[in-house]
Amino acid sequence: MSRQKGKAAAVPYQKKESFLHFVIAHKWLYILLIPGVLYMLVFNYLPMAGIVIAFQDFRPFSADSAIGAYLSSEWVGLANFKKFFMGYDFTMLLKNTLSISILSLIFFFPAPILLSLLLN
Repeated sequence: MSRQKGKAAAVPYQKKESFLHFVIAHKWLYILLIPGVLYMLVFNYLPMAGIVIAFQDFRPFSADSAIGAYLSSEWVGLANFKKFFMGYDFTMLLKNTLSISILSLIFFFPAPILLSLLLN
């Protein structure tokens, strides 16, 4: 049989597999994914709820439980940040932080590289 010019060959219709069928077909891969997802949730996303404490007048022993203190603390907005940046010792704290960071980069960053070169 010869094909006629200008006519495309018919492609049979293939039904797409649903997402649920795909997941069921590859269930063991998703089961292996569970520990990693739990790790990410517990150690990376759950602690982000504590960021709210920076905007509260948080007193940990003001309620019967830690969650009660977290929920019942007064909202102060950016007052804690203003107090920190306007404090008399902010420049000293900033200078100490920067000097420790720079010194650790100078002394501790090359150490693993030198060790790996020596082992090689």
